[in-house]
Amino acid sequence: MEVAAKYAKSHGLTCVTLEGDIVDSKGGIQGGYHDERTSRLVYIAQVYAEKAEVEKALAAKEAADKAVLAGACACDTQCAAVTSASHGATLGVL
Repeated sequence: MEVAAKYAKSHGLTCVTLEGDIVDSKGGIQGGYHDERTSRLVYIAQVYAEKAEVEKALAAKEAADKAVLAGACACDTQCAAVTSASHGATLGVL
């Protein structure tokens, strides 16, 4: 509060401390009621937490998608091998 008061006087500014106190060139005002339910900082923290959860879920889904794609590619390769072997056997019979 003292540092904010000195800075406000020397630069002619109005300052707000992290605690929410207001200091201007005439002095400081302390106290008051701070409603946590309407705090933007609380909401921002919630947004960051939810963003982290979404990114984690997205990463897990992408890993699962890669595993499914790898399995599908393996099945496709096996089908192609069976088809070509079957086709070759049919040509040999004729």
